[in-house]
Amino acid sequence: MHDLGIIVQAQGNNEEAQWLFRESLEIKERLGHRRGRANALHNLGNIALLQKDNEEARRLYQEGLKIYELLGDQNGRAASLVGQLLIE
Repeated sequence: MHDLGIIVQAQGNNEEAQWLFRESLEIKERLGHRRGRANALHNLGNIALLQKDNEEARRLYQEGLKIYELLGDQNGRAASLVGQLLIE
């Protein structure tokens, strides 16, 4: 689901990508897959940012950031911080 969301988003269909990322998030939550959950949150943050929903983007990036920090994932942490910097 997640990879398909990335492809669909690259094709410009943000609404479908958002749905796919939400589905991915739900699956990752059920499986207890923290990195996958953080990745889905980050990509949902990207969609929210594109939709100019800055409050939601910030919330999603921060939630993903917490997980990346727990995992010691420096790349994920950096991506979340950069996403937050892009918020107006």
